[in-house]
Amino acid sequence: MDRVPVTIREVPAAAAIAARLPRGPARIEQRIVKEHLDQKYLLCGFAIHACIVAPVYLYGILVDRQSGHTIRIWPAILYQASYQVCQSFLHHTNDQGGGKVQVSEMNNRRIILVAALITCLAITLSGFLFSPSWVKTTTTTELLAVIIYGLFGGIGSSIIFDRTHLILEAVRPKEDKYVRKTVHLCGEAFCHLFLSFVISSLRTLYAPSLATFISGIALLNLIPLALLISGRIKKPALPAGRTLKIKEESRYESLPGFFKIPSKSAEGLDGIELQQKSWRSPHEVHCNYMAITPEEAHVAYINSNGVEIMEIIHEEDETTSNMRSSSATINTARSASVCIETPPVLHPPPQTTNLEKVQQFYRHFADQLLDLVIIKLVNPLQRAVVVPAFYPAMFLQSADVFSYVMCMTMLPSVAIDQHHIKLAEIPFLYSLLAFPWICFALMIPRFGTTLNRQKNKWHMIACLAKGIAFLSMSVSSSKLLLSVATVFLGFGQAVTMFLQDSIIQAGINPTKWLNVKYTMYTATGLLIILWGFLGQLIVIKYGFQANIGFVALIYWSSVTAWYVLIGFKLTESCITFE
Repeated sequence: MDRVPVTIREVPAAAAIAARLPRGPARIEQRIVKEHLDQKYLLCGFAIHACIVAPVYLYGILVDRQSGHTIRIWPAILYQASYQVCQSFLHHTNDQGGGKVQVSEMNNRRIILVAALITCLAITLSGFLFSPSWVKTTTTTELLAVIIYGLFGGIGSSIIFDRTHLILEAVRPKEDKYVRKTVHLCGEAFCHLFLSFVISSLRTLYAPSLATFISGIALLNLIPLALLISGRIKKPALPAGRTLKIKEESRYESLPGFFKIPSKSAEGLDGIELQQKSWRSPHEVHCNYMAITPEEAHVAYINSNGVEIMEIIHEEDETTSNMRSSSATINTARSASVCIETPPVLHPPPQTTNLEKVQQFYRHFADQLLDLVIIKLVNPLQRAVVVPAFYPAMFLQSADVFSYVMCMTMLPSVAIDQHHIKLAEIPFLYSLLAFPWICFALMIPRFGTTLNRQKNKWHMIACLAKGIAFLSMSVSSSKLLLSVATVFLGFGQAVTMFLQDSIIQAGINPTKWLNVKYTMYTATGLLIILWGFLGQLIVIKYGFQANIGFVALIYWSSVTAWYVLIGFKLTESCITFE
């Protein structure tokens, strides 16, 4: 008997999904709208990154050169230190939510607006306190101005950076991490390239304190940027075949219809009643069982002649009867004891005064703050100190951040005092620094994978460039050498900002990285403060150019310690693998 070939046609899921998607002009319009939204978010992120780093990188142009060493050094140092410590809290909070933080419209707007107001008010109020014509300058007012500028400004900028990074991650998938990194680096390069001219013009036209005050007001532009970037994010919808719909709990009701027999097939089945539902859901059975009343539970007993009789009760012996009566007595006594309820004694609520309420509030706030510090600072620190690779990584990260911030703070003073460069010409040095920076940033989307694959080699080249730049600035006696050193510094800083995190993470065991990642930011911030104290002593005793030499010493020491202890082993393993 020949077999009849049967052709089975399978419809692929992709074709079915593509058939439901819009075609032609509608699909092109959706793609154009998506690209427009992506460009809006990327441009807002670019502008926000340029604004939040201006108070720390351009503070050297803004500060008065006749003021004391505390005002000239510590605002930028404290700004960066508080920024790093706040990043530790934010990363810990984000990871506690499973790595996914809700990027709702109202949540983002509230957080970014509050952070922008904190940053703007901190810089504006510090400019007010810096002015001797508005406030009598004393040691207390200087210390208060430094704390407000550095502490609150750094916290606000850290929150803005973290929230902007989360929004860009929601807009651009993780595969586009190089695009997000380009936005970050280009924003900071734009700060050096363009905002340095703006700050220099304000510094020339107005007094330093008034220029700081106006700069804080100008940072209010972060508010419309925050409103734009925190708009409603439309996430891509799932295909219809992969969407899950959660219904009510009575999920058994749809099963009888699922097994329904077609009418044509039912005609050929004799003696089977199909109209009556033979399957009952557990939900329905449970409800019917609970709805039975004692009257409905009557049972009739009928004998062989069809006459209804009473229930047949079998005889029991005397022992069984006594046991049944005693158990019934015990159950009756228990039910009687349960039914006897003691009336509750109502005590009037204790009356508390307003002072006691305030004390309770502050006690609760102090307990919450102590728990926060223990959970997010002390416990991660205890886990990190037992990791040997934590110490060279912490030294490298803190030296890298501190060296650049201190150098940018001291560069205008060194250029004006040692090389007799005018204040209006200082932004040209910053533009020389920004040119290789922005060129490298624009290369990242195209060559980011290659750079990341050869990250050890490129990181070593960048560290050498930065170290040579610091040494050249500390001993330079000509404008040409200072300009060349600035170009080297811009290239080295761009490369290290792109590769630093991946280099440190690759040098630490992946199983121990979770014990180190949060504490790295906290330890970096604390070490920046320590290097700041040592740098102030160098400035008081030897001057600003010697302080750049101190920066070069710290940076060279950190890079050498890293590559001697960890980096060379990592490089050899990569070469062996290749």
